[in-house]
Amino acid sequence: MISRSRALLRGERIVAQVFRFGMTGIAATALHGLIYLLATGAMKIGPFAANVLGYAVAMPLAFAAHFLWSFRGQTRDARPGDMAAMALRFLVINAVGFSLNTAIVWLVCERLDLMAAAAVPFMATLTPIITFLLSRNWGFRR
Repeated sequence: MISRSRALLRGERIVAQVFRFGMTGIAATALHGLIYLLATGAMKIGPFAANVLGYAVAMPLAFAAHFLWSFRGQTRDARPGDMAAMALRFLVINAVGFSLNTAIVWLVCERLDLMAAAAVPFMATLTPIITFLLSRNWGFRR
């Protein structure tokens, strides 16, 4: 009975962590998009530079939110050296996510010759699942 209770509690913790991870990801994406739109519109910055600017602002905030909120159970007693290692792993995980999205777009649009919108369901499901698992099991581990 006790092990069943522990398993249920662990499952509840994982569901809560997935929720926090998702909310942080949505907020970071919205911030990135807002900065991109402001930069390309009002600031008259080109789209590629605006994308870099949006990413440069959103990603450190996303790291902080994941560190302090999404994975707080794993980062609670982290020392400065732990935080630096986690930040580096976070950048690697983001590079993996970007590469995965790029591969999905290539497969869907170039190889399967489908319209660009057909890639979105895969990008919106596969990439967050993989980046969550990487973050939970590697990125925010001490």
